[in-house]
Amino acid sequence: MAKAKQCMDPDMIPFVPFEDYKDKYKNLFTLERTESGVVTAKFHTNGGVAMWNYPLHRGIGQLCHDIGQDADTEVFILGGTGNAFLGLGKTSLPEDFETQQWSLYEHSYYDGCNMCEGLVNDVEQPTIGVINGTAVHSEIALLCDITLMADDAVILDPHFAMGHTLPGDGIQIALRATMGMKRANYAMLFGEKITAQKAIELGMVNEIMPREKLYERALELGEQLAAQPRLTRRITTQTLRMPLKEQLAKELRTTFGTEMWNMLSNRVTHDDAFEDMNKDADVGKKG
Repeated sequence: MAKAKQCMDPDMIPFVPFEDYKDKYKNLFTLERTESGVVTAKFHTNGGVAMWNYPLHRGIGQLCHDIGQDADTEVFILGGTGNAFLGLGKTSLPEDFETQQWSLYEHSYYDGCNMCEGLVNDVEQPTIGVINGTAVHSEIALLCDITLMADDAVILDPHFAMGHTLPGDGIQIALRATMGMKRANYAMLFGEKITAQKAIELGMVNEIMPREKLYERALELGEQLAAQPRLTRRITTQTLRMPLKEQLAKELRTTFGTEMWNMLSNRVTHDDAFEDMNKDADVGKKG
């Protein structure tokens, strides 16, 4: 891989290379990069299914920023580990009401907005999302340019079906963009479990296959993209993302704030919500 040229001006702050940020994410992501610049990031918890919590919620946005500024990285692959896309873990802060107010902004709203915006706005390179198992927070993969899905996985959004929160954190944008407004409305209002077969028929994902082949295929596609002329590849990526960029700018921060207000009004803690989501999604297991 040819190294990116750096500006010779001594006052120019250089980009942070992959080797300098790889290890700081080791407790959240397994990170690998090929010689051609294809980075694969698998979120995990202790090497197994990643449990959704504050560190990972923040870490995705932070990783997107580091990836996007890295001139030696050419394609970004992002997905889960094991047999589920995400499990839903315990939060790391006490959930008294005063702390709830603070954390719903600092860890939910701030980090959540930066996560979705980071995937679409910060990452300059083409992105490939990998849904390796049953997926809540499927927006992480659906907001990517290309999405692959395990043939036994299920996509669902349980926000509204739980009865005390609403889908305003970006999932509504991802579902509308990939399946159309009417189908997305139904999926969110009734917590529909969308199989891989239905997801590909609706155009939500690009390919479905056995779980064990997902990352091999993602890497194959990534290498094909990396082989294209760099300038054309990067500018094409930004052109293709324009509708998502516009929708995120128009809606995300308002609807995310409404979701946080709704949770505060209902005095719902994260642990309450996560317990309900785990029960409904059946993904709170490791493997």
